[in-house]
Amino acid sequence: MTEIRGRTGDRKTATIELDGETITFEVKPGFLSGKGLVETIKLDEVKSIETGTGVKPYKDAQWAHISHNRGSIEFFTDNKDPLIELLSSVSQFLDDRARHLAENEAAFLSIRGAHMALIVLNLDLIDSLLRLVMLLEGPVRWDYLEAELVQVEGIVIDRVNLQGLKPSTFTTKMLRNGVERRLPWTIKQEIHDTLSIVSQEASERSKNLVKWFPSDLHGLFVDMYMTLWNYQLAPITGIEPVDEAKNSQLILNNLHRAVVDYSDEETIDVPVIGKIEPAQIRARLYMWTELLIESKFSLDKE
Repeated sequence: MTEIRGRTGDRKTATIELDGETITFEVKPGFLSGKGLVETIKLDEVKSIETGTGVKPYKDAQWAHISHNRGSIEFFTDNKDPLIELLSSVSQFLDDRARHLAENEAAFLSIRGAHMALIVLNLDLIDSLLRLVMLLEGPVRWDYLEAELVQVEGIVIDRVNLQGLKPSTFTTKMLRNGVERRLPWTIKQEIHDTLSIVSQEASERSKNLVKWFPSDLHGLFVDMYMTLWNYQLAPITGIEPVDEAKNSQLILNNLHRAVVDYSDEETIDVPVIGKIEPAQIRARLYMWTELLIESKFSLDKE
């Protein structure tokens, strides 16, 4: 656009020009001060614009006030139409930017919500399935197993009904059959098969890049959660995961880093396996999911 001549609010001669997405505002050097000023403002930096007439000290002139990230400028001109056109272009840019941000934020919230819902449901499912394993040890209270099975069935239904994603589906018929017929081996086999499906799906999701969400969180959460359960179940299974300690801590460290990056919560501490009970670390992981669910929108997260 053509350079527009005018004055500043303190009566200095000035020009303003819009070239592409850059505003150039130049204050000419005066006779006394001998100093001029050239300020360039990217449209991305503009926060708001105001315009009108009747503003002192030039009430008959077209007035413009542009606020940006580094301050503001004030400009008056008798050449009204070109200034109005310039400001209209800036206003259109701001409207387009606001609409673009709103669309992106809506996409972010939808995608974040769906993926975090699946992660939490997977952790809930792992909890319920492995509690069934614990309930099979010692004198079995089948009424407790049946109550826990209802929890499993509810979680599976919630996964199927999850909006925005298509989680893997599996049936709990054989698991219910095992509980109703009092078949511990069948129950354990069905639990093993279901956990394998959940783990495999989380691993596959981690390999696929997703806009607005760090997909590796799927695999990190599920792997870490199942590992922590392995530690807790060691007295039952007889398998002490000592050799896995370093790898487990590495997974936990990577998960911690991913949570910090996405949630912008720098104060989150990373637990040390072996110094904190596995059940306490599992509870910490649930706290991390809450931070992720509440993570703020930012274009950097695209």
